[in-house]
Parts: sequence; C-alpha cells; structure tokens
Amino acid sequence: MERDKTTHNRDKREGNQQITDRLVGQKLRQKRTLLGLSQAEVAAKVGITFQQLQKYEQGINRIGASRLYSLAKALETDISYFFKTEQSVDDNSTSEDQEKHDPANTRETLELVRAYSRITDDKLRKEVRDLIDTILDSQP
Repeated sequence: MERDKTTHNRDKREGNQQITDRLVGQKLRQKRTLLGLSQAEVAAKVGITFQQLQKYEQGINRIGASRLYSLAKALETDISYFFKTEQSVDDNSTSEDQEKHDPANTRETLELVRAYSRITDDKLRKEVRDLIDTILDSQP
C-alpha cells in the first residue's frame, strides 16, 4: 500500500521540479539530435535502455546527478549545458508551450542546423544563407 502512495505522489509532482525535469530533457534531446545520435546510441553509451532515455527526454523520469554526468560525457558536453535555458524555472509556461512557440526546439530545426554545420565550404554555406534570405524576402 505504501508503494502505491509513493507512486501516486510522484505522479502528482508539479511546479519547479517538474519544469526543470522537462527543460533538462529538452536540452538532452536537443544535444543528441544536434550530434546526429539516435536514442539507442546514447542509451548504449550510458548503459540504459532507449525507452529510459525517452522518459528522460520527455521529463517523465527525473535524471539523477550521476546519470546526468554520464549523459554529459556521452554527448561530449559540460553538465552545465543542461541548465542553460532562456526559460526561468519560475515561468508558468509548460515545456509543451515552449516547444510550440520556439522553433529552435523542433526536430526539423535541429536537423537543419546539424546539416548546415556539416557544410565545410564557406562559399557554399554563404550561398545557402543567401538562398534562405531570398526565400524569406519573397514570402508575403
């Protein structure tokens, strides 16, 4: 009976902790996608299942300090990366609201950034930027 009560309390957690878990999860997904890694690849590097990584990325499960350290190493970043965010923990908006209103958080944007960063020719990179500017200028 005590176990059910604990699970129930965990499911009902709200406020700053839940928002922080979701923001850290978003940063985890963002970094993984920018590096072009699958959930399975990252999970294997830290010794967890890809399903567990999904739960971390969605903010469903809280990431412990040692696991976050392992994830940072696997993603070749500093642990502080996961806490650098534009949104304050005291902000009332949810992670879903932030993702809808911030195009930088979409998978498509992250994949575009990753693809663009792989272009090694500076002249070609400039041409891509010019093309995007031309497209944007032609939109109503």
